[in-house]
Amino acid sequence: MQGRAHIISKNKKRFFTTVVASIAIVTSVYAFVEPYLIKYEKFSFFDKDIPAAFDGKRIVFIADIHRSHFFSQNRLKKLISMVNANSPDIILLGGDYTTHGEPQYIESVFSELATLNAPLGVYAVLGNHDHTQYLYLTKVSIKKANIQLLDNKATWVYIKHERIKIGGVGDLWHDIQTLSPTTTDVNSHDFVILLSHNPDYARTLSTDLVDLVLSGHSHGGQITFFGLWAYDRIYSNYTDGKFRHGLINLGFTQVFVTKGIGTVFLPMRFFARPEIVVITLRKEI
Repeated sequence: MQGRAHIISKNKKRFFTTVVASIAIVTSVYAFVEPYLIKYEKFSFFDKDIPAAFDGKRIVFIADIHRSHFFSQNRLKKLISMVNANSPDIILLGGDYTTHGEPQYIESVFSELATLNAPLGVYAVLGNHDHTQYLYLTKVSIKKANIQLLDNKATWVYIKHERIKIGGVGDLWHDIQTLSPTTTDVNSHDFVILLSHNPDYARTLSTDLVDLVLSGHSHGGQITFFGLWAYDRIYSNYTDGKFRHGLINLGFTQVFVTKGIGTVFLPMRFFARPEIVVITLRKEI
């Protein structure tokens, strides 16, 4: 009887070990597959300050492409096709176009981004990975791509006599942040969007003149514990995970943080699928 019990116990341990090993293999394989599973994150943004002419207009927002040897030009082409397929009125880019500003990819990534199509314009800010010794090449390539760089700048976007304002600030880790170009000539009835690569900048805001902040940088944690937990100090100076992903209402403004497109460190994601954000503006009655 003891010999039989020993065999049963041994078989249970072997079964348990096999199950654990199988789960580990499946999750590891999936983590390498998930970066290719780009999804659309679609939502309507309601605000009383949205002009009637902009009601129903579509904004597509992407960030953190991280073009590198892990993210090919062919994948970038497919990404651009997915963005353009949504017929965006405005396209916003949230920084980190290459990984650590790798010079061999800078010109090619922006030559592809030049094919983005939005009748009301394509606007961008830089991310921390763009602030390298190749920063000048990045800025020149953005200009050649007919993309308007909004680092510490802003612009009014018009439809006939109605308008909204889109501004941007420099990267929180590697640049200065000057909000005045975005807020100086606006009032409480204007609709204002601010691009900030790093969402932690929103913690410093003290004005209610910005209606929506769009950020990336976090990658949604990139590798999470089934979407429930991630080591937030990788992308933030805080550990509260507040700006990891999604729409956050701060009372005086709202912040949307995208999970982004590419990867850093390892070409892996786990329960942080890459996404293209599609925002439909809706005038709140």
